[in-house]
Amino acid sequence: LFYMKDRIRKQDGSEYELEWIEDTDFDNLPSIRQVYVFIFSKGGKLVIVNPASTWRLPGGKPDSANEKPEETLIRETLEEADITVKNINPLGYIKATKLNKDKKTEFLLRYVAEVDKINPQTQDPAIGVVNERLFIDPNDFLKYCNWRKFGNHIKERAIKKWSETRRS
Repeated sequence: LFYMKDRIRKQDGSEYELEWIEDTDFDNLPSIRQVYVFIFSKGGKLVIVNPASTWRLPGGKPDSANEKPEETLIRETLEEADITVKNINPLGYIKATKLNKDKKTEFLLRYVAEVDKINPQTQDPAIGVVNERLFIDPNDFLKYCNWRKFGNHIKERAIKKWSETRRS
């Protein structure tokens, strides 16, 4: 399995150790914090959203402990980008460990999918506004989204996985 490590300090001063792990078996991961997805259009453009002055991939937190990661992905993509998706495939995950006494660990799942249908934009129920939505060249991803050390690698993995699913 491919593996990468990084460390971040958030604006609130908390520090995390991040580990990118290319394992796509998410079934036994406890404490899933995020589910985000690289969504490609038929023409190869990547979907990003701007819900709060920061461009990012569509995605978010599970609504409950019973919501499966793919259900979170489908719901969040519809709420934030007004897009339905198909050909959903896992890419890997980030293991985020808070560097304090309790060393709490959370998992940030990453997927790749294809646009099924682009709907007219509506208000995001989580924040009460219509998010900006862009279809960008995937090579411009890091110009919009600061994914630090892992960003380019995960983006390239997403492009490769999307290309493979289109051929099959």
